[in-house]
Amino acid sequence: MRIEELNQKLKSHLTDDGIEFLKDNDLLKSYIREIIISDQIKNLPLTTDDKQKGVKAFMERNNLRNKEELEKFRTEKGFDLKVLEGKILKPIKIQTLANKLFSSQANTRFNQRKDALDLVVYSLLRTKQKELALELYFRIESNEVEFSKIAEKYSQGEERITKGIIGPIPFSQGNPLLMNKLKSLRQGELLEPFALDGWWIVLRLENIISTKFSESIKLQMCIEMLEEFLDLESEKKMSLLINGNSGAV
Repeated sequence: MRIEELNQKLKSHLTDDGIEFLKDNDLLKSYIREIIISDQIKNLPLTTDDKQKGVKAFMERNNLRNKEELEKFRTEKGFDLKVLEGKILKPIKIQTLANKLFSSQANTRFNQRKDALDLVVYSLLRTKQKELALELYFRIESNEVEFSKIAEKYSQGEERITKGIIGPIPFSQGNPLLMNKLKSLRQGELLEPFALDGWWIVLRLENIISTKFSESIKLQMCIEMLEEFLDLESEKKMSLLINGNSGAV
């Protein structure tokens, strides 16, 4: 989409005051992003199977059990059939667009991101007292008592509810320092107490679950790359609009 076309679309949607309002409230980039998405997906063909998946996913997201409830939802929201169809099919069209643009790059991205995508299961307990952390560590290390019982009784964090077990979670979702320590451990290895965010931590690696390249992971990689593409394009076009540049992008 050329910058002139984008500018025309904005002006067809909003007054000059409306555009200024979006700028002033840091909403212009998000608005441009939605225009870019709309432009990219408007002519994307979908198979019957894709449409059925879109309907099923939409109904699940909105806790709708059948077509009657879907129709009731439509009338309560005041959507006409075309608007409802657009809302139902937009997510599946975005997935289709992501696959179309980035499918060939998905495996390379997966290999680059694999360490962060792998899942980890670990046992953790935390206390504010260094001396208590050391005592508990030695009791676990000597097999005097199970980690789970120690964590349930002594841990001062929410992990006591799960007897110290956390996960499986992606490495990318955990505390970076904690995740780095876990990566250095062997399965079943117990780590001496260390300080983190005002706590003394006792940590044991239970298991690392290696993520395989599957269709769902492939789609995840494509969606990530699409999001990065949309963010970059939105930023570029917003900058051109604000700076008054009328060239093409």
